[in-house]
Amino acid sequence: MKDPKRDKPNNIILELKTPQYKIQYDLGEIIFHKENLRLAGIKKEEIVDVRPAFFKIDDHWYSELGVAIPEHPTSGSLGFECLTKRGGTCSFQVITYFDFNVEKDHSDGVIHWNNGGRIIDQSGNAHLVRELKGIQHKISGNYPWIKWSMIPGPEGKPASVTIHRPTKPTG
Repeated sequence: MKDPKRDKPNNIILELKTPQYKIQYDLGEIIFHKENLRLAGIKKEEIVDVRPAFFKIDDHWYSELGVAIPEHPTSGSLGFECLTKRGGTCSFQVITYFDFNVEKDHSDGVIHWNNGGRIIDQSGNAHLVRELKGIQHKISGNYPWIKWSMIPGPEGKPASVTIHRPTKPTG
């Protein structure tokens, strides 16, 4: 990010593609959203740089204690790190899920994709959030695949992965 006072760290592109549509997310709407900043324990003016931190998402579905259950497995996450004026860091992470658990009160009984999030504050505390502000939570449509892209990725070159819908819950 060239100018820390800008609202849009537009040197990083985050894109989600399905068979029917493509979304390019505005990192400014994610990183500078007041609720996300509150959970990260920082103010917008404290951020001096934003960079891709990791891209650990693939076509392997799993459950993780406190994060994903067998009926709502995850395929991993991708994240961005913010550096602050005082040398601290925090990160904003997008977690991709597939929701088989539709018998509750949502989705009209249709299995679907979800995005959640995790915010790691400057003290290293993790805050798991159902909806990371600025990222589409429910991906409408029971698509056979979705594709995430981050340009540039953590290694400095584009990173992308196509994730296929799991056939059954994990576990």
